[in-house]
Amino acid sequence: NNATSGAVILFSSLGNNAGATNNTVKNCNIIGGATSGGYGISIGGATAGTAGADNDNITITNNNIGKTNIGIYAFASTTANATDNLFISNNVIGNDVDANSVGNIGINMSYCNNSNILNNVIKNLKVGTTPKGIFLSTGVTNTAVDRNNINKIWYTGTSGYGGWGININTGNTASNITVKNNIIYDIMGDGWNSITGSSMSGIVLDGTTGGINIYHNTVNLSGNYSRSATATITTSLFVNSSVTNLDIRNNIFTNSMVNTGNTGAKAYAIYSSAANTAFTNINYNDYFASGTQGVLGYIGSDRTNLAGIQAGFGQNVNSINIDPVYSSATDLTPT
Repeated sequence: NNATSGAVILFSSLGNNAGATNNTVKNCNIIGGATSGGYGISIGGATAGTAGADNDNITITNNNIGKTNIGIYAFASTTANATDNLFISNNVIGNDVDANSVGNIGINMSYCNNSNILNNVIKNLKVGTTPKGIFLSTGVTNTAVDRNNINKIWYTGTSGYGGWGININTGNTASNITVKNNIIYDIMGDGWNSITGSSMSGIVLDGTTGGINIYHNTVNLSGNYSRSATATITTSLFVNSSVTNLDIRNNIFTNSMVNTGNTGAKAYAIYSSAANTAFTNINYNDYFASGTQGVLGYIGSDRTNLAGIQAGFGQNVNSINIDPVYSSATDLTPT
């Protein structure tokens, strides 16, 4: 019944080369004390939510995790004592009933190496200013995020924030992370005038991160929200200015969100603050932005059509399949 801290299951390292190893959590209902605090599973130090060394070869599969603030937390403190070979598959993280769901982050990882996050459902996260389905933070390397369903990630307050489906910020220019075959939808908040200020986004690539492959994902942002004081922006994919070495192919990025309180808002399918040199390959993606605030993309400036996208990304774009942008939901004349 702890509503503020603690973990239902705690993997606790005793130090370097003395981690909890070769363990499996399978077929369990893991229920914490409240969505506002605590962890379903904490892999780290002696206290839940702290880093620990060499907790290796852990499998978490086919569990239901709910009524806690963070579903699965896996943190080490350095590359040398990273959490190696973490396998997270076929779990349901969250619950359709708000009070029994996961509050802020579904899966939160730092200094994890050679991990697989496979075929999980992460849903109905509504606690905190920037709830996130999956957060790969400092030191995560050689990891695959594959076939996950991430939905209903909402900021529910009125202070200018939004949900993020997947956030990658490793601080490593050669991360070797592949995000593929995931579906992300129902991302909501009241929005802000920048994604780094935590406005709504499906996939956020941030910091000095590189070596990221984004393949065969579907991101669909839709729905009305209201923030009258701010010309908000939202985007299916966001690339920050220091991100490098990206391979982005065969994805579907759509955005039809509308800020009903401010007509200056914009809904982007793709938004890149990085130059086109950040992309080793960007090819065969479908971009769709609709509604009165839809803008196809941003790189250096707004790009409203395929020619503008190609000019922005330069020689790194070989071919893009693109749906037209419509001026309204009922007007099917391409603009």
